[in-house]
Formats: sequence, structure tokens, C-alpha cells
Amino acid sequence: MIYLTYHLDLDIDGETNSFVKINLETAKLLKTEVDDRIKLGLNSSKLALVNPNKQTNKAWEQDGVPRIENKDIVMWHTVDIDDVPCQEEFPIMATLSGGFELRPTKFFDSNPILKA
Repeated sequence: MIYLTYHLDLDIDGETNSFVKINLETAKLLKTEVDDRIKLGLNSSKLALVNPNKQTNKAWEQDGVPRIENKDIVMWHTVDIDDVPCQEEFPIMATLSGGFELRPTKFFDSNPILKA
């Protein structure tokens, strides 16, 4: 087995950054201000502005969950490789794929599989 550990320090523009989860999709390149007019309606929003430096008085901000807005976000990610490919397996080699999620601690109150 091979273990690889990655240290991800998400300092993009200094230490006070925020993490935003978005779903990206391809859109056409807008060339003029007229092309970028926003129509009001019931469709999903086209633009979202986030200002993490502004204080809020909403109740969900007082729930005791640690916040990551404007914090120094650091992640240690460990990957293990169970099947180390060797030259004898070429060209019929097993496919190696992987991935990871950035998830804060105490994401759930309890194990969601138990439904208790």
C-alpha cells in the first residue's frame, strides 16, 4: 500500500478567505452591457454577491457551529493506493480513479444512515 498526504492551504488572496460551493455550467461570453441584462422572474438567480465581512442578525448565525468565513482554511488529505500497477500488467491495467470532498467537522448531528 502507498499512502500520499496532501496539505492544501487555501490562501488565495491572503489568509482571510471564504469557501463557496457552486455548480458551474458553460455560458456564452457576453460582449456588451446590453447582453448582460438580468430579467426578473421565477428562474434561478443568475448572480449572487456574497460579502462575508458584513455582520448579520439572522438566527442561523447564532447556532453555535464554527464558522469558516474569513478564516485560514487548511486541509490535510490522505490517499491510499491499494493496487500498485506494474509493468507486466501493461496494456491491460486496472483503472485508477479517485476524488475527495471538502467537508467541515460536525457536518451531521448523528450518523445519517442510522436515521435515529
